[in-house]
Amino acid sequence: MEGTEERPANQHRYACCYCQTGKEKSLAARLNERYPEMRASVAEKLSRRRQHGEWVDQKKLLFSSYVFLSFPSGELPKELFKEGLRFLKTDGEWPLQGQDEEFARKLFASDGVLGYSKACFEGDRIRILSGPLMDYQGKILRVDRRFRNCEVSITMGNREVRVWLGYETVGPEND
Repeated sequence: MEGTEERPANQHRYACCYCQTGKEKSLAARLNERYPEMRASVAEKLSRRRQHGEWVDQKKLLFSSYVFLSFPSGELPKELFKEGLRFLKTDGEWPLQGQDEEFARKLFASDGVLGYSKACFEGDRIRILSGPLMDYQGKILRVDRRFRNCEVSITMGNREVRVWLGYETVGPEND
């Protein structure tokens, strides 16, 4: 295939499958149990909230209905396709590519929990300067400055996905 680069045999590949909303964690646990040669994870994020007058961090699901897979070989286990899972495809291919692959790599490097990103507001756009969503640019839909969260529309697998992400402001903030 033109434009496809060769990968070392020991480099992990990543995929993403869909499931029923609310079943993400149980599907990831089931896949991890059945297929020990690969890892399955949901994407969680840290979120701030007030509890008894104190700010506390809590984990929340970042993308509902998505389970990310990491596997060491170039192919998913054949038995996995018998599970009836639907895979996110880019250009007709199931391995994640480009920004999606980089996101999955960061997700697995952080054990499935994404911390806060450092962000800079530029008009109605947000630019991620560091953290798990770095190199993603998205359109800000809503900002909750009190809780330091914003709803952002980003592109993932050629789809627009809305997510709330925690941020620490860096640089000037436009009011």
